[in-house]
Amino acid sequence: MTNTISSKSIPSNKRPGFTTRALVSSLAGAMLALTGCGPESEADATQAERQVIEYSSEVLGEFETAGGARLSFTVEYEGGNGGTPVVSITEVAPLNAPSSLDRLNARGATSLEAFLAVAPEGTEVPAPLREVHVREAARRGRTPEVRELSANEVSMMETVDSTACDSYTAFTSNVSGWNSELLGNSIDNHQLIYRAGGDVVASMCNFDSNRVDYKYAQFCYEVPLQGSDLGLLYCDAKILVPDGHRVNKVWFSATADRLVRAEKLENYTLSVTSFIAIGGLPPVP
Repeated sequence: MTNTISSKSIPSNKRPGFTTRALVSSLAGAMLALTGCGPESEADATQAERQVIEYSSEVLGEFETAGGARLSFTVEYEGGNGGTPVVSITEVAPLNAPSSLDRLNARGATSLEAFLAVAPEGTEVPAPLREVHVREAARRGRTPEVRELSANEVSMMETVDSTACDSYTAFTSNVSGWNSELLGNSIDNHQLIYRAGGDVVASMCNFDSNRVDYKYAQFCYEVPLQGSDLGLLYCDAKILVPDGHRVNKVWFSATADRLVRAEKLENYTLSVTSFIAIGGLPPVP
């Protein structure tokens, strides 16, 4: 199978840190208190109560497209190494870079097919991608054959990042096709949690303002603690998002609750507007 878009592998010593964090939080507390479809707020008092545990997730591959977008494939084991493997893809796209992930999702691609579409020809396919392919295809309501995506299906894409980051209206329109999408915007820290599981998609956009600013994006999943009102919140490393840039994320066949966060840089006094959204992948046409 040949690669259908111009891309290159990123050596492991040049990858951003994929150390993740587990935060102990109260399921009934303000950190995960979500009402209706609005964004949840985070009380300052809960910050001091959290215990932070760091661990390393497994990076399966990371590639940069000719348009400057960076796609990272990782595998998570919900509830520890003995848990269910869940593959995720994270895309960081600069201004005017087309979204490979948006188009791949629209085509109902599994994580294996997405990897083959963006990896340079001859790249070895990690075993976890082959392991989860049949399950992912079944969840998308399609047959399990491994498809070779054509150049038109992957590389001839609309530019979404620059326009979607120009306004909250444009951003909400861009994610309006998601199932049960939750939306929020804030000049401060904010987050949203999606509890339905399945194939979950999330996005964070740093509003394209007149001045250059920065904010962090972070994606998490939660594992309840049996017999307790506490849960473990496992989070990817924070991703620094410049002004006008967008981070997209998809988890395939997730069973745990999923969360998207946007945070201001520490000691950064200026307001930074960001948009976040999370929901389910729509059915394949």
